[in-house]
Amino acid sequence: MGSYVWVSFGVLGTYSVDLRWAFTTRIALLLLVVPALISLGRPVLLAKAALSDTAGKRLDRFLDSRLIRFTGNAVFEPVFSVAIFLIFLTPL
Repeated sequence: MGSYVWVSFGVLGTYSVDLRWAFTTRIALLLLVVPALISLGRPVLLAKAALSDTAGKRLDRFLDSRLIRFTGNAVFEPVFSVAIFLIFLTPL
């Protein structure tokens, strides 16, 4: 979570309104680096250990859902990346 705080409230977060390079660097870090660093903390295993049995079963059902299986597929990442670049490079 420290990487999120550093990117959002540090130099990049402060000057992203005024400087285009700070904005694009901030967004790229938030989309690519921060999730990778957060995943190193193994948040799903932490949640499973902290939740009760019924809440753990609900979490397992959610993780087995179609939405999670679709977005967790390796084919989804390039589609997501293209969508993000379309937002940056077009009037969308």
